Amino acid sequence: MTSMASTINKNLMITIEALYDAVTDQRKWERVLREMCLLLQGDTAHLGHFDHENPLFNVSLLWTDNQDKCYWDAEIQQKFERLMPEDPRLILCNRYPEKPISCRMHMTDDQLHASKMWQEVLQYSKAEYSLIVTLLGSNNETLTGIGVFRNPGKVPFDQEECDLMGELVPHFKRAFTLHKQLANIDMNQRMAMSALDHIPMGIFVVTGEGKIRFSNDSAQELLNQNDGLSNRSGYLSLKMANEDRAFHRYLGNAVKTSDPGTSPTPSQTFSITRRNVAEPLWAMVSPLASNNLPLGMGVMDQPMAIVFISDPRKPQETPPELLQRLFGFTRREAEVVEQLVSGQSLQESAKILDISEQTARSHLKSAFGKTQTTRQSDLVRMVLSSPVWIRKTTTPSDPKTNIEDTLKHGTQFRLFSP
Repeated sequence: MTSMASTINKNLMITIEALYDAVTDQRKWERVLREMCLLLQGDTAHLGHFDHENPLFNVSLLWTDNQDKCYWDAEIQQKFERLMPEDPRLILCNRYPEKPISCRMHMTDDQLHASKMWQEVLQYSKAEYSLIVTLLGSNNETLTGIGVFRNPGKVPFDQEECDLMGELVPHFKRAFTLHKQLANIDMNQRMAMSALDHIPMGIFVVTGEGKIRFSNDSAQELLNQNDGLSNRSGYLSLKMANEDRAFHRYLGNAVKTSDPGTSPTPSQTFSITRRNVAEPLWAMVSPLASNNLPLGMGVMDQPMAIVFISDPRKPQETPPELLQRLFGFTRREAEVVEQLVSGQSLQESAKILDISEQTARSHLKSAFGKTQTTRQSDLVRMVLSSPVWIRKTTTPSDPKTNIEDTLKHGTQFRLFSP
């Protein structure tokens, strides 16, 4: 192997390594594009991935060594996407998917320069010579374009360089498949955790020994109170010794029946004594189905139990505006019902709302009619069985609950330069 061939092979392996590193961290695509330019002696590299089923995965990344000589911004990006269907380079590549093509091997300067893509986009990005490959998803649901470009005054890409890019094609396909699968898993996990954090009840997922594998926000609040239960070096523990022994016995029974092939045992309910509050916490331990895949990966195959803990003194949150929309209450009716659900008597509710008891009773009677109930206890039970109470105040900056910011549609565009 010649010295040049050895260098090319080394650079190829470095590019492949960078590619798989980027699977779990999109910020590392900059290195992939930079290494591609080094491998193929290009000045600029571009990666565009378009997912017709889920635009969330659309991305357009550009790395350039041209610095201020390469002009590319959001407006140019929009023009590029608009002109893609009539780009003579992409039309050529789409005829031969997964085959890297040097455009100057198939078209003249005049043919390229006559295209709108050149006139409105390429001349500003200094992309005189292009080496491009397009990859299609299994059902044509995705289109990925990978390109390396050279400035005017350089030489076109030759067949050897086309073959060299061809070495990267199967790795790009695998990397994008893995990236999408991991992104879906991550998104589903964050949405599930966000949903659990909205539930005003402590939820723990623990091993048979009590090691905490997951806890929602309400569970963390209970731990922070350090009254009745605690986190001892990562293990959920109860303060009272006799209760702690019973709790671990319940955990042992739960994990024994968490295997799908084992008959489940009933959930165990118990109370947790608190030193600073007369009312105990209420708790329940249930089996959590173990992993159905025998992965042999330690914790992933370990049986788990789920522990629910509620504080009877904690008022349930039932925002009046949600009660109005769900049950058709007036604002005052919703406010009275909110107070009743939080544990106040009718007299106390009237005092808090600064209205007479007779007025409060009138609002309650109207609420009975709208919910087809006749007793206060039935009304409270109906509200608590509705989705309204499953709501927990969270700070806007909480990344786990700010899912809306994550689910933005449209192409993400980033420009990298040295």
